[in-house]
Amino acid sequence: MESPSAVQFGGFDRPQRGEDRGVLSERDADLRARLEGRVHDCWERLDDVVSELIELHGVPVDEIVERVRDAVSDEDISAAS
Repeated sequence: MESPSAVQFGGFDRPQRGEDRGVLSERDADLRARLEGRVHDCWERLDDVVSELIELHGVPVDEIVERVRDAVSDEDISAAS
């Protein structure tokens, strides 16, 4: 069985390793634009969470930063696999 030229990832055709990543289909470009439009909302939500952790729960800023870095690192590792 031949492998597909792209891996389906939430409706986004993610190129396999070694494949040209510079060409996006129209559908992929639309999805990317919609995701980029959500970036501001995600930052707003993160700001709300950090404020609540500090004000209501007394979590030190350094601990919040460390946990966010760990979460980003875990996502990077997961995406690389």
